[in-house]
Amino acid sequence: MDETLGLLGHPGGILVDHPRLRVGVVAAISRRDGLELELVARSPRNPDSMTDPPAPRVLLPRYEEGMNLRVAWLDADDRPHWEYGSVDVSTGYPFNGTVLQTRMLLPPMFDRARIVLAWPEIGFPEAVVTLPLPDREAVTDAEVSVWTAPVDARPVPTGLAFRPTTLHSLDVDAEAGLILSGPRVLHRGDHAVVVLTRLTLVGPALSLDIHSIARGRPGGVATMAAMYGPRHRSHAENPPEGPTRTGRIEPEHPRDPGVGASIALLHPAATDGSDTGDATDGSDTDGATDGAAIGDTADRAAIGETADRAAIGGGGASWLMPAKGTTAGGEDTFSGRAEYAFDRPASAFLDLVVGWPEAGLADAHVRLPLIT
Repeated sequence: MDETLGLLGHPGGILVDHPRLRVGVVAAISRRDGLELELVARSPRNPDSMTDPPAPRVLLPRYEEGMNLRVAWLDADDRPHWEYGSVDVSTGYPFNGTVLQTRMLLPPMFDRARIVLAWPEIGFPEAVVTLPLPDREAVTDAEVSVWTAPVDARPVPTGLAFRPTTLHSLDVDAEAGLILSGPRVLHRGDHAVVVLTRLTLVGPALSLDIHSIARGRPGGVATMAAMYGPRHRSHAENPPEGPTRTGRIEPEHPRDPGVGASIALLHPAATDGSDTGDATDGSDTDGATDGAAIGDTADRAAIGETADRAAIGGGGASWLMPAKGTTAGGEDTFSGRAEYAFDRPASAFLDLVVGWPEAGLADAHVRLPLIT
């Protein structure tokens, strides 16, 4: 498992839009030891029922081990080097055709990468695309261990109440969106860390990928939880680990996705049309302070933060159900990846609750800017 943050190497989006195949970048993370590339390909055709003649092989050799989308990188002499990473293929609903998601690690690349895409069986002609990438200096400066990178977690809002139903993920085309944020640490303890791999804007929705890592005894506990399901806890069995631990977690209110950390979406308080967002002008949004009596800028900022935090989560919070996820682990290690998609909030920030009881991480509030 990779425990280095790396640098966002590409903003995402569609690379090739052909009648037989559309391919887009879900994530491209640059590190000194390689380029982590994740692509999604969508075809209106089912390769198993194709009767049309295949597309000609130009760079793709006549005999090779691929069965669907093939990906290669071109070296300085224009020679292709074919790479085969993890592949997840699905057909039918909700997309009428074939959807393929692949993640692979390419050699270190800086400034740009020339990528070859090929899938002759569905009649898709080979395509060569160029990905602009950060330079070596930028990648080196940004590279940091997930165990030492900055963390922006803060306490959850006082009295936060969780809604009784889980918010299921939307079906979105993450490869067609714009990546707003690359890798960053959301929450961390001595033996566990929760990393945002990407935050993507897809039309009116947001898509995010979360990587949960645990080591030592918490890693083994997280592995067992992923294998056998979450344990329903009570105060008698396990003391509260944070301000939102309020008794037994009932089966009808699941917070444990089985892929690592739990993620909840904070809802703002309902209003009558007045602004309960970022109050930084010292206005009396909580009825406690008169802005005219505040004479110091720092005081105004503090009052605004207090009012803002009072509004955040005033509408409760909803645990998110991942659209998909993968896990790997053992007696003293765990790694889980999960993807979520939900409607974009109306504010300029995304407010989340991040917690991982099995790994010893109490619930924390994380705020991410939604800057396009």
